[in-house]
Amino acid sequence: MAKGNKKVYVSEVTTTVPGGKEVKLTTETLYEVTDATADGYVLDYVLTDLKSNADATDLSSQLLIMCTEVTKNTRIRYATDKDGQVTKILNNDEVMKSLNAMVEKIYDTMAADKPEITNVLSKETFIAQTKGMITEEALLQSVKMNTSPLILNGKTITTDMQDEFRNTQGLKMKRKYTVNSDGSIQSNANIDMSMDEIKQMVIEQLEKIMPGQIEAIKANIDLVINNPSFKIEGNEKSNYTFAPDGWVDTISSEMTSSMMGQKVSVVSSIQLKK
Repeated sequence: MAKGNKKVYVSEVTTTVPGGKEVKLTTETLYEVTDATADGYVLDYVLTDLKSNADATDLSSQLLIMCTEVTKNTRIRYATDKDGQVTKILNNDEVMKSLNAMVEKIYDTMAADKPEITNVLSKETFIAQTKGMITEEALLQSVKMNTSPLILNGKTITTDMQDEFRNTQGLKMKRKYTVNSDGSIQSNANIDMSMDEIKQMVIEQLEKIMPGQIEAIKANIDLVINNPSFKIEGNEKSNYTFAPDGWVDTISSEMTSSMMGQKVSVVSSIQLKK
């Protein structure tokens, strides 16, 4: 990185949301290095444009779009270490205000389209549960786990090197890297969880959506895990190429996961805009 760097990336992401609807998102994102300090850099991130083919009558698709555009035109100011790894959000209060406003918008959308959900889930409860998941720590973690031009920053990649992350469904994954002869990098990731970790994750996920039943769930967690319809799978394959200045040039990625009957697939293509 160098002060004054401005990079725009165009992303095309096709995802299949629970229920089987396929949604294609096309976004443009600006990364701008606004300062260089003795300890690292200040990196501004702005989602500047978003288009989709989401079905206006499908709630799941619309909620996906809303969650994606929650930070559109909101400048997120990251602090990084010397290697460009994001460590802090410098304007966290401003970002949280924007995210919390979107949480209320999402609930109002559900109330209009799916009153059977909001009739048993008050706005206050929904906001309280969701705000617990919208934190600076969660945003920083998403930078480390989501496919983006920053995902390799702060790492010295060698063939067979491995690291861990959590995907969008909370599954703990282990990535293994291969450095190709042309300088590109390939990564392959799979689930890496013990049975006790799986049980704890399931309890935490279900507690968010059915807190009144959580004690019964804990008492019967073995039955839940061993149910034939319960299946946990996850894998991800990605390939990165680089521009002459070291910034990522292209990323192609495929991810599939299944948890508690909810299947998700995401195919991503990210290109540095010339």
